[in-house]
Amino acid sequence: MLWLGIGVFIIGIAFAILVAFLVKPLNKLKEIFISTKRTTDALPEKIDKVTGKAVDVLQKSNETLGNVNEQVGQLSPVFHIIGDAGTAARRLSVKLVDKTIELQEDTGEGREVIERRKLDGLYGAAALGYYLYQKRQSIKEAMPE
Repeated sequence: MLWLGIGVFIIGIAFAILVAFLVKPLNKLKEIFISTKRTTDALPEKIDKVTGKAVDVLQKSNETLGNVNEQVGQLSPVFHIIGDAGTAARRLSVKLVDKTIELQEDTGEGREVIERRKLDGLYGAAALGYYLYQKRQSIKEAMPE
């Protein structure tokens, strides 16, 4: 039994030495747990603040989008008017181009008439001028006002 008591005593001393060595790391671990607890205790407040700020930002964004939509709605008729004016201008320019091409073709026909009838010089120029004058009058009458 004596040996048994000595063995238990040696185990007790070894356990006491082990505890002495582990006290410092266990205290550090305790400080880490305390610090973690403080941090996690403050998290709900911080999350509430962040959530509140996010809600404010979203509300402001919605207001801004509403204002932009309203302003675009107000400008929409202006853009439609501009588009209609552009369409009308395009149609007019197409008609003018058509008339110009027709006039060029008719002028070519007038030159052929002058060459065919051998109308040279001043008489030919007068005939061409009169022919162009007549064409211009017909174009003016055909153009919508």
